[in-house]
Amino acid sequence: MTKKIVNSSGVTWKYGYSNKNQLTSVDKWSEDPDTEGTAVLQSSADYQYDALGNRNQKTVDADGSGGGSAVVTRFALEGWNPAKANPIGTENFDIWAVLDGSSSLTSRNLDGDNVDQHLGYITGGNAYWYLTDHLGSTRKVLDNAATVKDALVYDAFGNITSETDSSFRGLYAWTGREFDVESQLQNNRARYYDPPTARWISQDPLGFDAGDSNLYRYVKNKAQILKDPSGNKAQAVGIQV
Repeated sequence: MTKKIVNSSGVTWKYGYSNKNQLTSVDKWSEDPDTEGTAVLQSSADYQYDALGNRNQKTVDADGSGGGSAVVTRFALEGWNPAKANPIGTENFDIWAVLDGSSSLTSRNLDGDNVDQHLGYITGGNAYWYLTDHLGSTRKVLDNAATVKDALVYDAFGNITSETDSSFRGLYAWTGREFDVESQLQNNRARYYDPPTARWISQDPLGFDAGDSNLYRYVKNKAQILKDPSGNKAQAVGIQV
């Protein structure tokens, strides 16, 4: 998918890719810039990846054509861990720390041994803890006093329908994957999931070998009993492949 137009508002999302089919840019326009001369760029984001295909940096200009400066966020990745089950392949890379554009530490993630088992994060000297559901989705975020700082509700396909304070959410939301506010996409490693359309924005890299004849369909439309942490192949909830 290279463009998405929201029928109710005309807002248009445009997506750019590398020659490796990695998402490299997301631009949000007030209307379709290909047909409307009055279209205004509302926000833009650029993504970078390491040699193994892991996203290690994003640059977000939150006001698009406005005068604001772009913000750079870098991700420090934890390499292969033989104690952790693999969703697919032979390597696991999780974000263990988030840094700013000067490579100064802004937050540190606390993870368990299972894929996308996020326990909490530390930022500004404070620790916050995730309460998750059967899919690994963040439902509540607590501080050290067990005070609820954020509470999330999702629909059946991962759209956030209500949230009390997103500033405490951290990186992870539905199924324990990174949710990018600037693009409204979920990063599932090999490709990105679009909750509003309940589909992937690109074809399965494994093709038909992944077991679905529809290469864009999200986990065979069984989003409450299957998930896809790798972006390559659906798996039963609670199963580590």
